[in-house]
Amino acid sequence: MNSDLAKEIAAITGGPVYIVDAPPIAYDSKATTAELLREEEALHWHIAEAEREWGAYSMEARVTMTLVAKELQSITNEIHRRHLASSMPSAPRWPDDEPDKRAEWEEIKRRTDIVDLAERLIGGGQARGGLVWYRCFAHEDNTPSLAVYPNENPHFHCFSCQAHGDVIDLARGAMQLSSFQATLAILGEWAGMNTRTIVIQRGDEAIEVKT
Repeated sequence: MNSDLAKEIAAITGGPVYIVDAPPIAYDSKATTAELLREEEALHWHIAEAEREWGAYSMEARVTMTLVAKELQSITNEIHRRHLASSMPSAPRWPDDEPDKRAEWEEIKRRTDIVDLAERLIGGGQARGGLVWYRCFAHEDNTPSLAVYPNENPHFHCFSCQAHGDVIDLARGAMQLSSFQATLAILGEWAGMNTRTIVIQRGDEAIEVKT
């Protein structure tokens, strides 16, 4: 993890934070402009959701913004670079606007039970005090420090490294996916939603999922 980012998050949370993630889509030379635009939109909605759920000035919202700021800026810069070149005769056609994905996002979250997801991706949950505790995926965890809250606002929170979020954040972190599109595609398939097949490249591994 970038040391400056680690220090910035630690200053907000009051403790060390460990981030496990795959290379951002902005650095994928094969990413299409449509994919970059979808990822940019998803990151903006991710920040807005954190502000809605936790409050615009909450620690959770600030950490969320800090985590995605560098990736979002890189995507924005790459889109701007391509837009400047889009008028050239050899440039590919600029993608049409796509429909808003918020309804699909919310439906995936509604259909996904956060405890079932944690068991699937982490396993070994221990029910205690109305919560289910797991060893955190984001750092070496000898005793379970990640609490899953299976209530009317399903979310997780690690009391050691301060990792937190909803089912999408849990899946994204536990599977080490930087792409929201990849995370939503996998969760959408598991939720039994209408999908189409895509292939996501993660390192040397090609993962066939649905979206």
